[in-house]
Amino acid sequence: VGGGRVFVSVEGLGIYYADLNPEPDPVVFIPGFATTWSQKGLIENQSTTYADWQLMPVFTDAYYQPLLSTLKNAGLTENQNLFTFGYDFRKSIVDNANSLNTFLTDKTPGKKTNIVAHSMGGLVARYCFEKVSGCAGKIGKIAFFPDDFS
Repeated sequence: VGGGRVFVSVEGLGIYYADLNPEPDPVVFIPGFATTWSQKGLIENQSTTYADWQLMPVFTDAYYQPLLSTLKNAGLTENQNLFTFGYDFRKSIVDNANSLNTFLTDKTPGKKTNIVAHSMGGLVARYCFEKVSGCAGKIGKIAFFPDDFS
């Protein structure tokens, strides 16, 4: 047994395995700089938390949709095991990394979460993993994407 799989060898027939954990690990997508918005934060100029921020529809539809569709086609479901971390891009990387740590505690408690991050989102994820107490234990893998997907 290793990594949620049972390996069985049948003489002359090869090696087979059964996946004991068919549920995919959670994935958090962290978008790039200035691709999230909050009416409370940007229009009303009030204090916000990560819960107030979301992807701007124009970026979801035109830029991030292929990536999000690919993740959904891989068996992930929004708000169950696929999450988008919206953040206040006006704040520091440190502040947003601390907010990401709280987000992971709230959304994927007790689970190793994989992160897909674009641009500034990668800086937030990396700082959280390397510098925020307790964050590294919440993250399985991080995939970084530069500004140009082409």
